[in-house]
Amino acid sequence: MKQRAEERLPECEPLPVKMAATKRGSSSVSVVVRGGPSTHPPHRGGRTPWPHCRPNGERVKRFRELKATLRTDRSRLLVGIDVASADHVIHLRHAHTRVVVPRLTIPNTPRGFAQLWARIQQAQRRTGGREVVVGLEPTGTYHQAVASFLAAQGADVLLLSSSVAYWNRRTQDGTWDKSDAKDAANCVDLLEQGKVLF
Repeated sequence: MKQRAEERLPECEPLPVKMAATKRGSSSVSVVVRGGPSTHPPHRGGRTPWPHCRPNGERVKRFRELKATLRTDRSRLLVGIDVASADHVIHLRHAHTRVVVPRLTIPNTPRGFAQLWARIQQAQRRTGGREVVVGLEPTGTYHQAVASFLAAQGADVLLLSSSVAYWNRRTQDGTWDKSDAKDAANCVDLLEQGKVLF
């Protein structure tokens, strides 16, 4: 024998309404928040995700310069980072010419970042690269510490799309395998092609 839905469900209080859509003015729908104050910090438009970096206006201008010249400028040292929670794998390449360091593994600690910066400076002296451009895939929050450190040192840090990296990885050596060293080299390859995000 079938029971009606009202009889099967337990009696309980309705859920409290947190948000309600209301019509207001020329906008079709606006959201009204009901309840206590938000625990999140207020969003301020135009803030950079790395607070000690350049302001967004300068970052946008620099990004446009890099995007326009990444495919042709051979005076840069390109750094690809495969980000992970414990260790990062690094690939250093003199732009469009040769691989400087095919694989370097550093811990995700301030000491590891200092080791990385020392290797980058050493490679800069060897190759004569004037600028350092770093490319990495944003991975949760694991990329933020190394990106902030490198940006504070004066390197240009660019993010790479995970989906573009996925498809470009297959063109590296014609195989379907995936490794940390291949991912780091893939990041540098995307930098050389100018396929970067702000």
